[in-house]
Amino acid sequence: MTGGGWIAIGTGRTSFGFNAIPIAGGGFKGQFQLRSNNGKNRFHGNVVSSLSASGNTATWSGTGSWNGQSGYTYTVSVVDNGSSGSKKGDTITITITSPSNLVVYTTGGSQVLKGGNITVH
Repeated sequence: MTGGGWIAIGTGRTSFGFNAIPIAGGGFKGQFQLRSNNGKNRFHGNVVSSLSASGNTATWSGTGSWNGQSGYTYTVSVVDNGSSGSKKGDTITITITSPSNLVVYTTGGSQVLKGGNITVH
């Protein structure tokens, strides 16, 4: 999967970018980057621990840092509804959880991209 773009949550804007791919011999590699609330909160995931895809839908999870603090986990689910994501209705669902299992960021369910594109290969 590859993608990038932005969504609107309430009056805030969340920008994101990602890639996640299986590697030969097992395992996965990739990263997930997020900036929310006009850049005030940042997440960088550099570990992909699980990945599943079927048709135009994919879900993956891993670990990373929230505002520079490590030990956070994330789960992302996407639906690729064709090229030019914001016109066709590509969607993304994001949840980021603290080391003490508190949700620090969520899209509150599936959100349609306002700009960008998601591709499930």
